[in-house]
Amino acid sequence: MTVVLLAAVAMMAHGAAPLPDPSPAERGEGGTRGAPVLTLADAERNAREHQPQLAQARFNADAASSRADEARAPLLPQVTGTASYQRTTSNFVARPGQNPNNTTPPPSPTWATFNFYTFGLTASQLLYDFGQTSGRWRAAQASAEAQRGNERATASQTLLTVRSAFFLAREQKALFEVARDTLKNQDLHLAQVEAFVKMGTRPAVDLFQARADRANARVQLINAENAYASSRAQLNQAMGVVGSTDYEVADEVLPPVAGEDGGLEPLVSEAERSRPDLTALEQQARAQELTVGSAQGGYGPALGISTGLTDAGPALDSTVWNWNATATLTWNIFQGG
Repeated sequence: MTVVLLAAVAMMAHGAAPLPDPSPAERGEGGTRGAPVLTLADAERNAREHQPQLAQARFNADAASSRADEARAPLLPQVTGTASYQRTTSNFVARPGQNPNNTTPPPSPTWATFNFYTFGLTASQLLYDFGQTSGRWRAAQASAEAQRGNERATASQTLLTVRSAFFLAREQKALFEVARDTLKNQDLHLAQVEAFVKMGTRPAVDLFQARADRANARVQLINAENAYASSRAQLNQAMGVVGSTDYEVADEVLPPVAGEDGGLEPLVSEAERSRPDLTALEQQARAQELTVGSAQGGYGPALGISTGLTDAGPALDSTVWNWNATATLTWNIFQGG
């Protein structure tokens, strides 16, 4: 303070220039006079629409749901259609143990080729595989539910961050207004002291002290204005918005939450039932248990049925159809451990 007073005395003694014109903040305009007002509801809506973390969590949940639908596909009927064209020779090849149809020697091999067309339609259905396939499906469903829980947890955390940033900006706005009013009071006090000094009722040192107080109040106002602008930038970041901070935050408060004054144990029980991150962890654990059960189901046999219809021949107008039905029991007795 002594250095400030000495500097003020030196400035007055050497005819220093007057102080510059007041800034908009000093005139009571702030940096956002006439700017739109951002409410808490607006900030939360912007976060839901623009926050990339929410979009990422939502897409992860959609992808997990799609994987669950994909895991269900092997439990449903499978229908496959095939069509092939082959240009082939027809040379006879004897196999060991095969009895010839006649004693006539087969013709000599030739490079003559012929057309051969094959059309097929096959339908199959898995009947039972000791929970191997159904276990994978239920595990995928549990994983999808876990991702939905993560999405809700991300939404809750994002809203918490937005609310914290909003009320921090509101606090900085209040501090800015206090600093602005303080500067106005210091301006009035300085004018009063100047009048007293001119009339000789107050010593000159009081004028220097008043000017120093006014300069300090101006510095505090600049710092408060910068803090308010920084808090609005942090609020934009929390909302996921890339844009101007030329707005005012509304003077809002949150209403009380029902039951917030209750005992600790009921609040903990309510959190365990309602918190989506805990639900997500439970579903993740359930998905792992179902995956283990599905792997154990691979130790047993799998039963399935299928039916097929084929139509084949050397020309499209001379094909011959065949039909078959098959029941298959598959058991991987040993898989190398």
